[in-house]
Amino acid sequence: MEQEKSERNPQREPQEAVPVNWKAKDTFFKKVYEKEERQKALISFLLGLDANKIRVANVRPILLGNKENDLALLCDDVFYLLTEEQSSLSPNIPYRLLEYITAGLRSLVDSEQVLYGKKRVYFPIPKLYLLQVGLEIKEEKLPEQIQYDIRLSDSYLQTEEKNLKDAEADLEVIVHVYDFRMTLKEILTYIEQNILPQRFQLYKNDMMYYALVANGITYMQRIEKDKKYRKPANVSTVTEYLEMMLEYL
Repeated sequence: MEQEKSERNPQREPQEAVPVNWKAKDTFFKKVYEKEERQKALISFLLGLDANKIRVANVRPILLGNKENDLALLCDDVFYLLTEEQSSLSPNIPYRLLEYITAGLRSLVDSEQVLYGKKRVYFPIPKLYLLQVGLEIKEEKLPEQIQYDIRLSDSYLQTEEKNLKDAEADLEVIVHVYDFRMTLKEILTYIEQNILPQRFQLYKNDMMYYALVANGITYMQRIEKDKKYRKPANVSTVTEYLEMMLEYL
């Protein structure tokens, strides 16, 4: 379970917690993946392929106002990979990513040709991912595994009409989740002893390291206002935690 430093180189209670600057974390997520080498590493991990041509293709859907998705990449003009980072649990992620990917695909083609053209319009293959971070007080709140899928169909109304023809939904969205939530004990153990949860061992990449940064920042921001968050013995501020992470990574 213990992870040596030399190998590192590669239900909240909001009324008691110090507010977290989520916008700053979103910006940091974009910063992590602004370099092409990290984008290629992400694509290699998620899709299992070596991309030659990569283009950032973020979008701002009209229905979501001025909010831009976290990261979208066109890979060799074949795959449209969209990755969102989420700091709190939300069952509505599949619909949000549907908004993003629809706007993204629409931006790649001629709208007149799509709506009225006689020839088929081809789209890059959409792939949707969610990086889930956050802290849980109780261990039973953690997911059973790091990787799992969530679907838009989970949010559809259920019909009791057993004889209704073709009652199955005609629209589905699948989001592949990588869930790096941690308990307070786990993040404190990581901060003080540099020990990762065992379930993280197979997922040591930029996504996991980003999750450790995000979870650690959240923990450090809450220790002054919530007694459940014990101050680590080795660091006392967010800045010190980030400096420690630079040494680890």
